[in-house]
Amino acid sequence: MKLIDLISESERITHTGYRSADILFESLRSESTLGLDELPVSVDRDDWSHLKNPERISKSFKFLNFEKLSFFLGELLNYQEESQHHAKIIIENNTVNIESYTHVINSVTSLDFELAKFCDNLYEDIQFIGNRDKVE
Repeated sequence: MKLIDLISESERITHTGYRSADILFESLRSESTLGLDELPVSVDRDDWSHLKNPERISKSFKFLNFEKLSFFLGELLNYQEESQHHAKIIIENNTVNIESYTHVINSVTSLDFELAKFCDNLYEDIQFIGNRDKVE
């Protein structure tokens, strides 16, 4: 039986109380070809660490100054609020460590990869802006 079939059968519970879970379930309802073997997704990103118990992805981002670190955090917090998918963020000196997994199923899903991609792109942009300032 597919996960979408299980969800369809239990639609009498329309809200889980967790916005990220509701978003995940709504996306599952809209993709009727999604099977159980597609959730959770496999973790194969080379640049993000794969951790266990619960299964999650993790990466550290190092910044040269407070302004860049602060900008990164602000944008990440805004993204998390918009997407309603929140990661664990640990700040130590000039390093930000991010751990992400989908809490409802204690595993990594596409929501976590979207967050990871956002973090990678944001970090790359911040580094580019810093290097461009030095050249000009």
